[in-house]
Amino acid sequence: LTVCMSTLAQAGEIVRVSGKATDKIINMEPVYGTPGPTRFAYRSVAKGIARAAGDAVFDGAERTIRANWDIQGGVGTGNGFFTVVKGSDSAGGQWNGMCSTVLDKDGKPSTYCAGGWTFSPNGGSGAFATLSGGGSWTGTVSPDGGFDGAFEGQYTR
Repeated sequence: LTVCMSTLAQAGEIVRVSGKATDKIINMEPVYGTPGPTRFAYRSVAKGIARAAGDAVFDGAERTIRANWDIQGGVGTGNGFFTVVKGSDSAGGQWNGMCSTVLDKDGKPSTYCAGGWTFSPNGGSGAFATLSGGGSWTGTVSPDGGFDGAFEGQYTR
């Protein structure tokens, strides 16, 4: 998660946010099916560390993504929750999206995803206690099973 902000937000101020994320899956639990052309549903947990530019408040924060996926024939939907924790400050929210797998010219699969995210109002603590807002995200599944993505949006503090 890379977050770029020009200044730290004052109470009630709207702040634009954008960045990148690299998360690694630490747990994956099949619900039913197997990967492939048939239907495959699973739950996963992924973690990453925020890499932020400038004076971004999320620099160094731990990021945890909890996901529910339902994939059939390389196309599917996902949804879940996320938390961002830095010291005693934490924020949480929801996300949802869709993914599609395509074959490149060499026949290797590439999975692309896109969706939206929102902070849960009053769902945090410390400096992140009153964050609200949201935006969009895009990304790809990396060859090692991680997720490389980008996001943008805004929040109010």
